[in-house]
Amino acid sequence: MENKLFLSIAAGLGLTLSFGLLSFKSGNTADTPASYHYGSVKLTSTYKFDHPAPGAAEAFARVVYPIFRDNKLNNIITSAVLSPLKVKYDFQNTLAAEHPTLSNMDAINTGAAGYPELGHNFLQQFEAQASQDDFKAYWYADIHVKVLAEKQDYTALLCEKDYFTGGLHDLYDHIYLNYDNRNHQLITLNSQFKPNMQNELKVIAERIFRKNEGLASTQELDGYFFKDDQFNLPANFTITDQGLLFFYDYYEIKPFAAGTTQLVIPFADLKDLVLPNSVLADQMDKK
Repeated sequence: MENKLFLSIAAGLGLTLSFGLLSFKSGNTADTPASYHYGSVKLTSTYKFDHPAPGAAEAFARVVYPIFRDNKLNNIITSAVLSPLKVKYDFQNTLAAEHPTLSNMDAINTGAAGYPELGHNFLQQFEAQASQDDFKAYWYADIHVKVLAEKQDYTALLCEKDYFTGGLHDLYDHIYLNYDNRNHQLITLNSQFKPNMQNELKVIAERIFRKNEGLASTQELDGYFFKDDQFNLPANFTITDQGLLFFYDYYEIKPFAAGTTQLVIPFADLKDLVLPNSVLADQMDKK
């Protein structure tokens, strides 16, 4: 029913809509619950510029996403895809000059009931803006949810959002999702570490960060975007085979041109901090 509804909406607004099912992926072991296949939704606008600027050949919105046997995980993925752009709300003042149409993103990301509606909102904003756009550049929203790891105990995913709405460059958002296959819920740091150990985690992380960045232990952090120039861990993290990876997105602690920053805390540095029988502890035991 939803597919038919959005197909009729798309036709009425001059959009084309396609659905797809991509390759099937099986779990690492026979009893891994998180076997999945990829699905996709793509909408394109029929609006054409007379003399378009170099870049995309059409305005489009695409979502590629895994579909799991676990519907709770599917709902978590959908919520991540439909969530507002974090970079917009955390760094709006920084972005305003580089992305003059950024205010339009409010209508795109809020209130969408599904992937087709998200794409429809995006292309509707593009068409409303296109006649006023002297640069004549096609917008696009390209969202991919990737499965990073499938383990017996957890599934790690990355939701990558790439938006272009004019301005100097694309907008990117990255959302890591770590799913506890045993308890069917997202993994939080509080669920992995002993009480009051997150401060110790931050101390360890800052030591590694300073080493990676070539900073002395007493050197000021005023060259970064940390609040009050005090080191903090980002909300984005995931479990890897090497340890716990933290991810700073564009603009989060550095200018866009400096890119993203990854910080990996090896399992050996975490062994005294984690809760017994937690997902993180179980992964450490397997090393």
